[in-house]
Amino acid sequence: FNGAHIPAGTTFFMNAWAADYDESHFQNAQQFLPERYLNLSEGSGTPHYGYGAGSRMCAGSHLANRELYVAYVRLISAFTMHPAKNPADRPILDAIECNAIPTALTTEPKPFKVGFKPRDTELVKKWIAESEEKTKDL
Repeated sequence: FNGAHIPAGTTFFMNAWAADYDESHFQNAQQFLPERYLNLSEGSGTPHYGYGAGSRMCAGSHLANRELYVAYVRLISAFTMHPAKNPADRPILDAIECNAIPTALTTEPKPFKVGFKPRDTELVKKWIAESEEKTKDL
């Protein structure tokens, strides 16, 4: 590869962070722009590399995305979210400074706080009770 000899059986690790911040693939990669993932066209390529890529990509990525979707929809529909009152408790949005474990394969954010206020307290209590009932034997 590029003039280098790579012996058979060599183990490689994908640098997912570098791939996710590649300006040739992600416009304004250093900015927090979650809307970049809306309305992606079919066949537009990998939206991010948190699950790896190619034949060694995480086999559970589709299930994980569906589970995250359900969790986020529940959170958004049940609560309003508010930033921490103390600025020191707010998330760090800088792509490098936010990482709690710089040697990890993907970014793990440093601890931060956020406020959750129920939109409908009785409905949230009902959901919790239903969840407890449905999972009591697990």
